[in-house]
Amino acid sequence: MIDDRQQAILDNVIHDENHASNRCKLQGLYGMVAQRQNGRIAEACEGTSVLDVGAGYGNLTKDLRKAGLECTGIEIDTEKIDLAREWFDIELERRDIHDGSYADGQFDTVVFREVIRHLRLAEAVGEAARIATKRVIVFQANPIWLLRLAYKLTGHHEHAEYGLADIAQTMRETGLTVRKIQYFDTIAFPLSGGYIGRQLAPNWRWLCKIVMGMDWAVTGLVRLLGLGRWMCYRGLIVGEKE
Repeated sequence: MIDDRQQAILDNVIHDENHASNRCKLQGLYGMVAQRQNGRIAEACEGTSVLDVGAGYGNLTKDLRKAGLECTGIEIDTEKIDLAREWFDIELERRDIHDGSYADGQFDTVVFREVIRHLRLAEAVGEAARIATKRVIVFQANPIWLLRLAYKLTGHHEHAEYGLADIAQTMRETGLTVRKIQYFDTIAFPLSGGYIGRQLAPNWRWLCKIVMGMDWAVTGLVRLLGLGRWMCYRGLIVGEKE
């Protein structure tokens, strides 16, 4: 008999991941990439109280708290909740954003980091708009052709294939004003392999720092030339309450 977690894996709502491998990646190049991404999310947050939806291992929750924000992390995968406690001493709530269990305006900002494709888009964004007083932020993969190819080669599937334009349009339909869509990550992220791929650069600290510096420079140039939509692996969308 299939339990709820197994069914969620079959439906690609959560992934059956190699946690030990992911822990190693968070200690290497991908950890540096994730920390920079989390810093950008922290800069985009408005107010002090933040809800981190689909918090995973609690990595973003941890970094937002370090940035001085009062962050609550929620997650449905009990394995990751346990590991968040073990790895980072972070307590996550086992809660589903679709449940509607938070009060109107309970948080200043609601963040979806790499989770929106695991959710029912309109329902999740609508709920976020209800419980946020200031902003809803989505940080998500930008499906450029190289990323789609990587998904195909690794057999990676998401619950739904929303593009950044779909997400932005849904945010507008829920009454949010989309202030900006920013693009990030041209070199360091693909070389790190993320969680699903193999790291392509040796995990030497000095080399990882060089890769991060190159990524900063190249990404800046790509964005200046207006090519982020076609060359960057990640996008950040900021929706604001009026």
